[in-house]
Amino acid sequence: MQTFEQFLAEKHVEQNPHLLDDMIPDDFNAWLERIDVDELIKYGDEYAKLKDKKWKDKIITLLAKSETTDNAKQIRHLIKELYEDKTFMGDSL
Repeated sequence: MQTFEQFLAEKHVEQNPHLLDDMIPDDFNAWLERIDVDELIKYGDEYAKLKDKKWKDKIITLLAKSETTDNAKQIRHLIKELYEDKTFMGDSL
């Protein structure tokens, strides 16, 4: 799953489509230094919703197929991953 930094890098590229590939890393770092706190919070909320949706979609897909023992094991494994994922659980971004 995508990290918060990768998510921000995508947002940076979306906002700056004119940048050449070799310009992106330096410009991304400068963008991070001048980003507004409210905007960063907005991105954090968007990232959390995206992660939540991806987890839910994975679990729902497996639940739909959960008639087999293998799928039940996969569901348990995903739920375990979910609770071990510190960024998902809100311990950090």
